[in-house]
Amino acid sequence: MLGNVIFILSIDYFYRSSKKQLNGYWIGVFLGAALKYLFIWFNTNLMIGFILREQISAAVARTVSWPQFATAAAGGVIAWAILKWLKRINSRNA
Repeated sequence: MLGNVIFILSIDYFYRSSKKQLNGYWIGVFLGAALKYLFIWFNTNLMIGFILREQISAAVARTVSWPQFATAAAGGVIAWAILKWLKRINSRNA
């Protein structure tokens, strides 16, 4: 859940602070996805490191965390399409 909060706050921050909101949205999506990935990767390594041996924990962390980047980026693209359809993203500033 915290990874998703990081993702959403990144999009919101860059969207609101960019002069061209559409550019800010995409910067927020990809930086937010990267931050979410790093957050999950770090915490997975930390938690699993207590339970499993180091070699196994690194493999588990990679397996669990990298799909988070891909799904977050894909979710950002899907959200953009829906918001565009609902006309909530201002394309005049692009």
